[in-house]
Amino acid sequence: MIKRKSERKRLIIMVILFLVVLLACMTMKVWIWRESHPPVSMTVDLTKDLVMEFKGADGNGTVEIIKNPVTVTGPDEWDEVDRWLENLDYEIQPDAALSNGDTVTVRVQYDEQLAAHLGIEVQNSEKRLTVEHLVNDKSIQTGKNSQDMDVEIIDGIEVPVAWGLDEEAKLEYVQGQKKAQQIVVPDAEETQDDPAKTIEWLKGTGTEKVPEMVFSNYGSALEHGLSGSEEFRIETQTTDGSLRYKVVTRN
Repeated sequence: MIKRKSERKRLIIMVILFLVVLLACMTMKVWIWRESHPPVSMTVDLTKDLVMEFKGADGNGTVEIIKNPVTVTGPDEWDEVDRWLENLDYEIQPDAALSNGDTVTVRVQYDEQLAAHLGIEVQNSEKRLTVEHLVNDKSIQTGKNSQDMDVEIIDGIEVPVAWGLDEEAKLEYVQGQKKAQQIVVPDAEETQDDPAKTIEWLKGTGTEKVPEMVFSNYGSALEHGLSGSEEFRIETQTTDGSLRYKVVTRN
């Protein structure tokens, strides 16, 4: 009788131990699955703030990405997410021989498996843009400006011959001037005594002041000025035939 009770007690203990081990294994399995399949807790819009620039002549234009500050929205921001963002790649089609009015498609390529592992929901990985601002250089005229300087007139913009610009720099300057004309802040007192200066004051759209800086391309200079809160203009400078753009703020 005592022996039977002992065996029954031992059996109960073994069953309890088995159940404890089984429960621990199931708990571990669920934990591992959750770690490898986290719920979607972050969203990423891959093209919301994508900025691109079309450059060159109409019919032979090119495109480049100026910036794409991707922001992760959600409760978690890990080092792994930063590494995932750093490995984003871009495919642009077409990217050459562009004409105004063409459509360019940008696809942001990313690690889909890692995104799923991190619980990232990707939005808008593709964006279509219409080509614009390319320069019409089919008909170039010559003449003199208000300072009696010899100029080439390209797509309605005067380019002083004395600057000695190469063809690429001429197109870049003309393109920049045409963009600036769209966001002009009129100034009745401004004169054209210095033909190397843009006479238009532009208005920044930011909330803080930005320092005056010199850039090698107009697009970067314009972007810098617009990021500030002050009115600014862009002055052109030439060095050994190369054009530079200085952002000057109004005090």
